[in-house]
Parts: sequence; C-alpha cells; structure tokens
Amino acid sequence: MLPLMLAACAPAAQPQTVQVFEGQATVLLRPQQYRLTLTVNPLTYDAKGVMENRSNGDRFSAAGTLLPTPDGHQELTVKLDANAGPSARFSILGFGLDGVSAKSDAFLSGTVKGDVLTGRLRVNALSYPVTLRRVR
Repeated sequence: MLPLMLAACAPAAQPQTVQVFEGQATVLLRPQQYRLTLTVNPLTYDAKGVMENRSNGDRFSAAGTLLPTPDGHQELTVKLDANAGPSARFSILGFGLDGVSAKSDAFLSGTVKGDVLTGRLRVNALSYPVTLRRVR
C-alpha cells in the first residue's frame, strides 16, 4: 500500500520534445547551411543537442535553454561546443599544449516565433545573423 501511495505523489513524467531547425548563416562571407537538433525538457527548459554545419560536416554539441516569453514566443540561448572534433598537440618553446581543438566554440542566441528561429551566431567574438526554420 505504501509504494502505491508514494507513486501517486510522484510527478508525472513529461515527454521531452525534439525540435529540428534548418537554415543558413553567412559566416566569413560564405553562406553555410546548418541543422540544429534539440531535445527540450518541458519542466526545466534545458535544451541539449547537436548543431551541424551541413556545408562542411562540422558538428557541435549544443547545451542551453529554450525559454518561453510572455508574448508566446521562445528565447533560445545555447553554447556550441567543438570538443567532439579533432584536436592537436603542439609544442612551443618547450611548452606543450595537448587537445587543442581545430574548431572554435560558438554561441547561438535568438527568438523562435512560430516556426522561424532568428538570431545571432557568435564565433571568435564575431557575430553573424542566422535564420533557421523548424522542420520538425
């Protein structure tokens, strides 16, 4: 009887939603095609996933939040981590550097209105406009 009562007090599991956006940004004067796949926890608004540069095959792990706004839209803020890519080992004047990523980390922020995400992709202190459309 006690386990049944405890189970009744537990919050119901909320299914996490998967959202996929595709589109482009012009980075360093070159148009790049991107695909952002996020799993969003509806209770904490945590967003985790992958952003793929479909133009060159680079993949970045994404972690951040997708928060609702009072006007019914959503604010996305994610850090894009390049740790999944190749790394290098260097030695400069006898000091060794190991595991230096060949890619730079980035930061994506923007607003989702309906099925369109508009925002900024910041890479190496430079910011680029980005527009992605929800495909799922």
